Amino acid sequence: ESDPMSWQEQVKLLVGDGEVSLTQQKVQLVEDALAAKVRKPLAREALEWLSRHSAFDAIRLWPALLMPVTGSDTSAELEDVQALLALCKSGGHKLPQLDLVVARGLSDEVVECLIQSDLPHARLLAVQAMQDRLFKQKDEPPAQLKKLRADPVPIVSLAATHLWIQLGFEEEEEKEEDKDAEDSEDEAAKKS
Repeated sequence: ESDPMSWQEQVKLLVGDGEVSLTQQKVQLVEDALAAKVRKPLAREALEWLSRHSAFDAIRLWPALLMPVTGSDTSAELEDVQALLALCKSGGHKLPQLDLVVARGLSDEVVECLIQSDLPHARLLAVQAMQDRLFKQKDEPPAQLKKLRADPVPIVSLAATHLWIQLGFEEEEEKEEDKDAEDSEDEAAKKS
């Protein structure tokens, strides 16, 4: 089996010695490649190539790289998520909307990467990923979710708190109030 052609080699094969000059032509080439469901290494190379010409369009198309491969349980790869976050951060772009299939399949290391991101949308995606894993109510609350409840961005902390409650975990403040009430009752019983 021969080595697969690189993205640059395939572009040259398509356009000959001519240069793909218009950004829209470059976008169309990458869109066509992604629609043809090329292998992930080639899709990664195509998106990185496009990001040098139009970061906005590369970010818009990036979710195709994160989709699980049919017949495989591989989820979004950490390096692809890191590259997307870096591209968004460097250009001041928002993270693209990701399919629920992607969010459900994110590995623990990818979720941790999202939590550590400076981008609020990434941390919000981490909450979504945790929600879509459907934690059992008997489980201990994930430390990551505890951390996101204290996030400085209100929508992130609100989403994390909502998930916390939805999963059946008690509010820590309520636990403290209940403990204080029990202590007061115990003291009153001792005095009588």
